[in-house]
Amino acid sequence: MPETYVPAPIPKPKPRPPEAEKGPRVEKPGAREPGAGPYDVRVVLAVGGVAEKDKAAATAKLLPILERRASQLARRYELARGPAEGEITVELFGCPDPARALQILTAPGLLELQAVAERDKFVATLAAAGWPPAKLLPYEHGNVILVAASDRESLMEKVKPALKAGERILWTRRLESEQGDVYKAALASGDGMAVTGVVDAAVVAGTEETPEVHFDLTERDGTIFAGLTGRHLGEALAVVFDDELFYTARVKEQTSKSGRITGEMDEARARDIALILSSGSLPATLTPLEYYVNGESRPVPQPPK
Repeated sequence: MPETYVPAPIPKPKPRPPEAEKGPRVEKPGAREPGAGPYDVRVVLAVGGVAEKDKAAATAKLLPILERRASQLARRYELARGPAEGEITVELFGCPDPARALQILTAPGLLELQAVAERDKFVATLAAAGWPPAKLLPYEHGNVILVAASDRESLMEKVKPALKAGERILWTRRLESEQGDVYKAALASGDGMAVTGVVDAAVVAGTEETPEVHFDLTERDGTIFAGLTGRHLGEALAVVFDDELFYTARVKEQTSKSGRITGEMDEARARDIALILSSGSLPATLTPLEYYVNGESRPVPQPPK
C-alpha cells in the first residue's frame, strides 16, 4: 500500500428526518493485511429483531461489538448511529474483502451446544413421518444422516409435524461429496444451551491438521456447560454456529470452561468464526440497507446455503 493512498469518495447518506438522533463517531486503527485490497466500504445497517422502544438500547450494545469486528476488517474504520433512528453506519477504509466484511459485520455469532439423538432414533422419526430409510444416502455415523441437496426441503416438510416439543433438525452447510451435493443432519433432543459468554477464541491445527476453533467460556457459561455435559456423559453433543451444524461428538467427561468447533471448514472460515466469537454475539439482527464499495452502490452478497 503506497503512502499516497487516498480513500475513494463515499457518497453522502440519503436524506433522513432531521429528528434522527446521531451518536458519536468512533475511529481507531484497524488490522493491516499486506498486499490485499484495498477497498472503501460504507454500509448502513438496520437494527431489527427487537421492539421499537428497545432499539436505542440494542444499538448501544451493538456498537462495541461492531467496533471489535471492524477493527479486524480494515486499516481504518468509522462507526456512527444513523442516518435514521434504529440504523448504524459502518465505514471501512482499506478493506481487503468487502463481501466477507459485510458477512462478518451482520453475522449473529450465536454458538449453541445441543444434545442429539442416536441415528437409529432419528431414522425411526423420519420413517414415522413418511420418509423411508431407503431414501437416505449411505453414511455410517452414530448420530448423523446424509441427505441429497435436492431432498432437503421435501424432508423438512414431511418431518416438521412429527417432531416433539423442543426437537429440531440441525443441518450442515451444503457439502460436495462423491454422492453429489449433500447435507449432513442430526436431531436435537431439546436439551442444550446458547453460549452468551466467550472469553476468547482462536484457530488451532486439529489432530488431522485440519483447522479447529477453540473457545474459552465465562464462569457463568462454564457452569451451564458443566451441567449439560454432566447430564449427557456417554451421549453426543452437537456444536451449532449461526444455525449451522458443525460436528457431533461423544461426551467423555464433564467439561466446564472450554470447547471446540471442527468440521467442514478451511482455515479462512475458521479465522472468521474465531473473530466473530471473540467479538461477541449480536443482541439484535442487522440488515444491510445501503452497501457501497469504492463509492458505487452494490447489491448485498448472499451467504452460501
